[in-house]
Amino acid sequence: CSNSNTIYNSHTAIANEGWESYTSKDFTIAIPAQDHYDINLFLRHSSIYQYSNLWLFVDYISPDSAITTDTINVTLADAYGNWKGNSWGSAHQIEQNIAHKLPLDSGIYTIKLSQAMREHKLKGISNIGLSVTKSEE
Repeated sequence: CSNSNTIYNSHTAIANEGWESYTSKDFTIAIPAQDHYDINLFLRHSSIYQYSNLWLFVDYISPDSAITTDTINVTLADAYGNWKGNSWGSAHQIEQNIAHKLPLDSGIYTIKLSQAMREHKLKGISNIGLSVTKSEE
């Protein structure tokens, strides 16, 4: 979903065999002007996913190649094992804000997402994506 402030929205598939721990999903984003931006993560998974959460390493690479790394926890199920977000059949989708009012200069940024679940091949995640919107005042 997007609004008039959306400057980027992209999703990528994860291989059916699983998300390799050493494989990042990279998103290249052109920031048009110096401002504050919100970054939302979109994640689609199936009911075969074994955990109630997903830890991710997030690398923010600025236009001058400076790297900032963050670790985020995406909660996928409640304490009773009920999947959060939208569900249809065995597919589930969740959206989570990962950066709010992040000050960015204009230029090309890369955001790299890597699974941090201590499993070489994480099964059950099918898609991951990002949207970037200009923060509302």
